[in-house]
Amino acid sequence: MDKTNADPIFRHFYWVIIVIKMLCMESSYAQMANVGRVAPELELDNWLQSEPLQLKDLRGSVVLLRWWTHGCRFCENSAEALNEFFDTYKNDDFIMIGIYHTKPYPSTIPAEILEIYVRKKHFKFPVAVDSGWKNLNKYWLEDGNKSFTSVSFLIDQLGKIAYIHEGGEYHRFEKNGHDQCVSEYWELKNKIDQLLKNDP
Repeated sequence: MDKTNADPIFRHFYWVIIVIKMLCMESSYAQMANVGRVAPELELDNWLQSEPLQLKDLRGSVVLLRWWTHGCRFCENSAEALNEFFDTYKNDDFIMIGIYHTKPYPSTIPAEILEIYVRKKHFKFPVAVDSGWKNLNKYWLEDGNKSFTSVSFLIDQLGKIAYIHEGGEYHRFEKNGHDQCVSEYWELKNKIDQLLKNDP
């Protein structure tokens, strides 16, 4: 290949690699900044399938928080995994809370519409609304915009953030081109198992 023609191509790939590395570093920094800190208290509205819950009252249990919204394909594709986690660990010291955040922001959702969405996804665990994204901002967006808002936080028995799935989807079943989603499903499940087995 003529070096004159090759240089722009190599320069292009060089910058693509740099951008990818920067995104990965940003993701790692977000993880490092949050994992290990005490999880902020929840300020949620319109609880379904539970009385209002506070993290301070859930100490001793492993807690999974998953932000989701209607019309999000990542949330839709992860719904089955959430139901599996609930069914698998419902007799253990494990609490799952589905946190609905409205899109577009800001907007509201009538309680009866939220109930329809919850029934369609067959969610049996507590669900509440993150009005004005108060909790999403506290947990995830306070240091700037992220690629996803469909984030999951796993909280240990001491109330500390133990693991973050930074958004997008995860599921157990293979789909074409979804190897990463399956890998992240098992990573999250293994972390839940580890926390339940090794009570801090």
